[in-house]
Amino acid sequence: MKKRILPVLIAAVIFCVTLTACSGNNATNGNVTQAGMFGAFESIDMEGNKVDYTALQGKKLTMVNVWATFCGPCVREMPDLEKISKEYAEKGLTIVGVPVDVIVNADGTYKNESLFADAQAVIGQTGVTYLNILMSESLLDSELGQVYTVPTTYFLDENGNQIGESYVGSKSYADWCSIIDEILAKM
Repeated sequence: MKKRILPVLIAAVIFCVTLTACSGNNATNGNVTQAGMFGAFESIDMEGNKVDYTALQGKKLTMVNVWATFCGPCVREMPDLEKISKEYAEKGLTIVGVPVDVIVNADGTYKNESLFADAQAVIGQTGVTYLNILMSESLLDSELGQVYTVPTTYFLDENGNQIGESYVGSKSYADWCSIIDEILAKM
């Protein structure tokens, strides 16, 4: 019986995510704290280093790309994001990824070790070198805990506050460059 429930549950989750990813709705954020859009969070990166909200501050422009290990469009756009992170670094852009399905407990263990391994494999196969922060309890309590569609991308200013709208769905290299150029021109 249990063997039948898991595939059905996985299929239902993928179906729901697919439906919401196609909605094309862009949300804006009205809940900004002194620590920035995501609050005073603490987490770790893919190498186990401690990371907090200051990782999203002090940069001219930070692109936060929320992705999932099961999301094909997320994975397909990651090589382009890596290329953009290198090309736009001198212009003040930093990219931070957040694999939303890899959740780390307060003690540094993972809620699902196999998903952490999947995230490591995705990062390895896509060649991503930009920072990826794991979802923690404090991030789940922030705006990121309200992400129901992946990929979802936010742009933050030097104080960690959201600039403009959030972007739902993957974009091409050219589309991301156009969006980033427009944001940088207004700064």
